[in-house]
Amino acid sequence: MAGSSSQAISIVSIAGDTIADINLSDPWFADYVGHLGENKSVTNIAASVLKKRLQDLIGSPFYTQQLCLDEEIEVVQDDFDIQPPAKFTLVRLQYVEDNSAYERLRAAAGAGDAQAVLRELRTPSHPDGGVDDVTTALCLASEAGHLEIVLLLLAAGADRDKARLPDGITPLFWASQEGHLEIVRSLVSAGADKDKATLQEDGFTPLFVASQVGHLEIVSVLVSAGADKDKATLQDGFTPLFVASQEGHLEIVRLLLVAGADKDKATLQDGSSPLHDASLRGHFEIVRLLVSAGADKDKATLLNGFTPLFVASQVGHLEIVRFLISAGADKDKATLHNGFTPLFVASQVGHLEIVRFLVSAGADKDKATLQDGFTPLFVASQEGHLEIVRFLISAGADKDKATLQNGFTPLFVASQGGHLEIARFLVSAGADKDKATLQDGFTPLFVASQEGHLEIVRFLLLAGADKDKATLQEDGFAPLHDASLRGHFEIVRLLVSAGADKDKATLQDGFTPLFVASQVGHLEIVCFLLSAGADKDKATLQEDGFTPLFVASQEGHLEIVRFLVSAGADKDKALLLNGLTPLFVASQGGHLEIVRFLLLAGADKDKATFQDGITPLCAASQVGHLEIVRLLLVAGADKDKATLIHGSSPLYNASQGGHLEMVRLLALAGADKDKPSLQDGITPLCAASQGGHLEIVRFLVSAGADKDKATDNGCTPLQAASQK
Repeated sequence: MAGSSSQAISIVSIAGDTIADINLSDPWFADYVGHLGENKSVTNIAASVLKKRLQDLIGSPFYTQQLCLDEEIEVVQDDFDIQPPAKFTLVRLQYVEDNSAYERLRAAAGAGDAQAVLRELRTPSHPDGGVDDVTTALCLASEAGHLEIVLLLLAAGADRDKARLPDGITPLFWASQEGHLEIVRSLVSAGADKDKATLQEDGFTPLFVASQVGHLEIVSVLVSAGADKDKATLQDGFTPLFVASQEGHLEIVRLLLVAGADKDKATLQDGSSPLHDASLRGHFEIVRLLVSAGADKDKATLLNGFTPLFVASQVGHLEIVRFLISAGADKDKATLHNGFTPLFVASQVGHLEIVRFLVSAGADKDKATLQDGFTPLFVASQEGHLEIVRFLISAGADKDKATLQNGFTPLFVASQGGHLEIARFLVSAGADKDKATLQDGFTPLFVASQEGHLEIVRFLLLAGADKDKATLQEDGFAPLHDASLRGHFEIVRLLVSAGADKDKATLQDGFTPLFVASQVGHLEIVCFLLSAGADKDKATLQEDGFTPLFVASQEGHLEIVRFLVSAGADKDKALLLNGLTPLFVASQGGHLEIVRFLLLAGADKDKATFQDGITPLCAASQVGHLEIVRLLLVAGADKDKATLIHGSSPLYNASQGGHLEMVRLLALAGADKDKPSLQDGITPLCAASQGGHLEIVRFLVSAGADKDKATDNGCTPLQAASQK
């Protein structure tokens, strides 16, 4: 830079070559002095100012410069006062490769210590030094809001866009997120990339994050600087306008709309627009602003087809619903997959005032969902919203409209859910109290009995509901069946007192209410049904012919067995197909106390099954119920009675099964220890030998069993043991 020699400051290299001639009349100095708040002509400058001018002219950072007086070798300090004419030799220092120095620089930048930052830069330390995945000094200062240090680092040539890895957060992003307006201005004026997004899934830009957290002035600066106002995040496709609408930042929404942001740009995954999210979150003024700006008020989400009116109706934002309807939103537009309307969802979640408004605006009160055919009245009845049910009925909603697949009516689901007042209101409005479901034939009375809703059962009976109407298909359960099965005693009593058929049997199996109560162990219900005259011996249909006493003995319900027998139930009634008795099944199942009771009550202890002739003693010995075997022997059961087909005796069964104590018990009771089976002539000793039951073999031999008695094919116990 040429100038008057009397005003010139000459800068030369160590070799003596001219680098620059600087004149204090250069406007740069006047501007710099003015920036410092001084109002005077420039006649002298500090060495630090000269270095900053040299940085602009030759690109060498000021903190790497050393100035030496031409006639001396002495390095001048930054506060050295320079009055032209003067001549200096410039020495350019190389950066120090020292990570510890850079760590000190970062620490000073984060802590806001400008002097320490300057000291480390003069080392000289590169402002962007260190490893790539470490947050730069400029990032730290921008995040913490240290404007002076940001300016110092920018002046030192710090990379204004260098991002932290792996998330890719830049200094401008940090400042925009944290609300440091002046730092944002400085970075933007220094040329920072205003649209550089974070890495990984999100891809947030400075404008996005400022819009998200509500920094209006920063949004204004970024938009004015040309930031992309519609740049969306990578994974979700959220725009600055979307996130500002979502978070309720009205003035930012206004600014972005005025700047021309796309008011309908939808998110990637579900296709929500700014109007959707503002409607969902209840930001009324933003909704009004977006609609007035021309946002599509009926735009539906991609995945579900939710409209702004739908989501506002769902979450209960009445004022937004009113506004959207007044703006012409489609009041009956349904969701894609299930066909939910705004009226349906408002009825479902219980928003009465929204329901009132939608109906008054002409919404279809009977429009049903696509897949199931649920109406607003149905879902309000199901969820227990009495006032909505009242209103919809008064508005003329179809009170008996049933669902598509199963044919549930509003009265049915109200009865199922225990909503007494809704059931009362529907019946008083003329709902069909006996309308059954399509597939199963469940009536309101049946399902109320099933679920244990006593007062609804009482009400329906008083209203004249059919107390014996049975379900469809093979079961044919009546209300009394299901109440007995599930243990709803008061409902059982109520149904019987109302005249329900206490002996009504199911269609396929012939189960009576007494049978199912005996099967599952509801003693109080069994007692009541018997006292009401239920048939105590009525057996099931088909081959089995189970009686209440049989099934109670099978399941181990002692008190029910006692009560049935005391009521005169036939204790020896056998199954139709195989002749199993209550005593047999209790012995086989190991129900000792039931066996004891039945024996004391006089049950036939030797009654055998039809086809194979198994006695209770045979069955107990076969499965190893020692105490039951003992009880049967004491009661006089035939200890040698063998099965019909195989001819195996109780001792044979115990020996074959390895039940040593049972073998001892039977032998001591006088059982025939050499009685062979019918088919193959195997003795108890041979069976024990075949099974490898050494202790039983020892016992039988010591008890005098014939150790040489062979089977029909000539196999002795010794040979059987050898084969084992």
